Amino acid sequence: MRVLCLTVGPDSEPSSRFRIHQWLEPLRASGIEVEVRPRASRRYLELGYGVHEFPGPIRAGWTAFHFARVCIRRLRDLWDARRYDLLLLQKETFPFGMERLLSFFGLRPVFDIDDAIQLRPDLAHGIGHRLQALADFVTRRDRALPSLLSRCHSVLAGSPNLAAYARNHCEHVRLLPTVVETRRYRVRPVERTGPLTLGWIGAPPNVVYLEPLRPVLTKLAERFPLRLLLIGPARFECPGVEVRCHPWRHYESVEEEVADLHQFDIGLMPLRDDAFAAAKCALKAIQYMACGIPVVASPVGVNPEVVGDGVCGYLPRSQAEWYERLSQLLQDPDLRQRLGEAGRARAEARYSVCAALPTLVEALREAAAAQPGKRRTSPSMIISTASAREKFPVLSERS
Repeated sequence: MRVLCLTVGPDSEPSSRFRIHQWLEPLRASGIEVEVRPRASRRYLELGYGVHEFPGPIRAGWTAFHFARVCIRRLRDLWDARRYDLLLLQKETFPFGMERLLSFFGLRPVFDIDDAIQLRPDLAHGIGHRLQALADFVTRRDRALPSLLSRCHSVLAGSPNLAAYARNHCEHVRLLPTVVETRRYRVRPVERTGPLTLGWIGAPPNVVYLEPLRPVLTKLAERFPLRLLLIGPARFECPGVEVRCHPWRHYESVEEEVADLHQFDIGLMPLRDDAFAAAKCALKAIQYMACGIPVVASPVGVNPEVVGDGVCGYLPRSQAEWYERLSQLLQDPDLRQRLGEAGRARAEARYSVCAALPTLVEALREAAAAQPGKRRTSPSMIISTASAREKFPVLSERS
């Protein structure tokens, strides 16, 4: 079975990496070959994340050029998709009503979504804000996404809120959480002496979620020896707190990212309480849990289900609760170890590649079988999911 997958970014873009690229080998073991064609290059991703500083006019010109090139490329990709058993769209929308070509070419794709892309939160600043407004005007995702979903065979939604939205426009919707390959996530030993590190990892624009925590972190630093480590942003200021920033970079392997996560003693995931954040898939929390790191997250969206208040971490609702919960963790290594071990066990059982693989394989095969006018894959050509699980077993490693 051959699948053409159109992604929003390259293998180093977080959404594409976790929703598509980490599945390529497990799917191949299940008899499903996936060819990936990204929309954005690594260089364009660096531009969007502010890895390199460019004058506004140059950035705007490059964005316009890239947009025109992508439109032409996607026309070719849709034409080529007719020769595959299935088209998989990873958070991909089309400008100028191009989604109508899906019906013209006889394509009923599977749509994978892990963000409320129809909402587009206002996290950009300066020229980035103006470029985002222009992109929204051209793509009109609030209209294009429902039109696209109505033309899809099925949707793979990363969170319950996204699934609920998708069901308004598509008949077949499956919940597929964003997961990690737990075999490659080593458990971090609990530090019992010395300054502790509060950590956060994410795309540079999302660092704004940390801003309401500044007073809490400042107050904690007056009582405990601690540092704040941010993986992704180039800068962040917090009075009275030692802040270290590791600017965003392309990870060449899972192990590189895990090495960064292992610098955390406590993982942070603050969010705004709005519709966009409520649709998120709790990837940060799942990554922390897979490393055996206790989580402190906002009780927004799927976070309560993933973390469980007092099970794998805490879900404070106010600044006073953030201070109280972080204080408990900073002064109690046994508590950090207990919550970390529970998080690791939950990540293996619910949020691992092996746990989610049967759902993904079934969804892709079902959609391929329903494609109009496409050849059916012979059962003899398909490796069973059970066979794939033998090649990708769930391991309960401890380090």
